[in-house]
Amino acid sequence: MKVLSKLKRFKKKSIYTNSWYWYCYRKKKVVENRILFESFHGSNISDSPLAMLEKLAESGEAEKYEIFYSSNEKSIEEHQKLIDAKHLPVKLVTIESFQYAEVLATAHYLINNSSFPAYFIKKKEQKYLQTWHGTPLKTLGKQMRLGIESMHNVQH
Repeated sequence: MKVLSKLKRFKKKSIYTNSWYWYCYRKKKVVENRILFESFHGSNISDSPLAMLEKLAESGEAEKYEIFYSSNEKSIEEHQKLIDAKHLPVKLVTIESFQYAEVLATAHYLINNSSFPAYFIKKKEQKYLQTWHGTPLKTLGKQMRLGIESMHNVQH
């Protein structure tokens, strides 16, 4: 693939993934039966997104969808064991991978309990369900690496 080979010249993985996301965003259509679940930026498979996935699987409707759950690289084996133990019909996708960027740009349903990467922009055809519960304003920005000035992605 010509575009892929051109992207390989970038040295930083985040720039590489970001560029692939923008290519997919512009060139690829939203896939009607595709769902992306994400919990805590891929560090965990839990919380409301997992509960929603389990209910979908119990209902028997999961077979109608291509379901992805994001995972970070260091947790992918542990996450796969959890998925297998619960018999969930889901494919794990590693955050900052080409596949993750493509799924993020093309999934019809996006379910997250935190936020997607700063480069993410929802297409009008996508449905984005944010399950962040509680009152985030009381601690918003306090646990972020750069403090309150890095809060722009959450506001985005």
